[in-house]
Amino acid sequence: MNVDCNQRRAVFWAIRASDGFEAIIKFFIEQHPILATVDVRRRIFRRLGRTAIEAEIQALEAGEDVKGLPHILERRSDVQGPEFEYPGGVLDIVAMTRLPGYPLNLFYGQLEPWEVDHVKGEVLRIVRELRQRGRAYTQGDPSKVVFDRQGLQVGICSLGRAIATPRREWPISENTNVIQQLGRDIWWFYGQSRDT
Repeated sequence: MNVDCNQRRAVFWAIRASDGFEAIIKFFIEQHPILATVDVRRRIFRRLGRTAIEAEIQALEAGEDVKGLPHILERRSDVQGPEFEYPGGVLDIVAMTRLPGYPLNLFYGQLEPWEVDHVKGEVLRIVRELRQRGRAYTQGDPSKVVFDRQGLQVGICSLGRAIATPRREWPISENTNVIQQLGRDIWWFYGQSRDT
């Protein structure tokens, strides 16, 4: 559970019993709105929290057809009733597809150089395609890059740091800061370089 911007956040991995379908369920639990009126700083955090939720949803919608990004299955937003911990606060629930594989950093020291090259190429492709759809990563989190070693599938499992930007082109290469951040330690450990 993560508490940020006057919110509690939780992420669960769910498997449907009938067919084994896997999904990720994200909860954004807003604390009681009265807290925002008591302190000016809390009002600012509340606004930032709502903005963060909406930004992630918009990024998921923008990247819906990008291979290697999760897709929204369902979204719901309700005001919490008296049976909840924070009555009056907003509860946002987002169900999305689970990408195959595991965080790339779990493979540290185990990958072949060609696998690192493949992963880096796919990360570049995903970030570029998302950029073409008007969303750009502002900061890369290496734990959000997932790799399915058997199927050679690569994905980025969270779009919380992808913001709206004009659709104009700018070069995104392996030396772009966000690409360096997404592959932190992995790119450095292997010293892998792509000709892009």
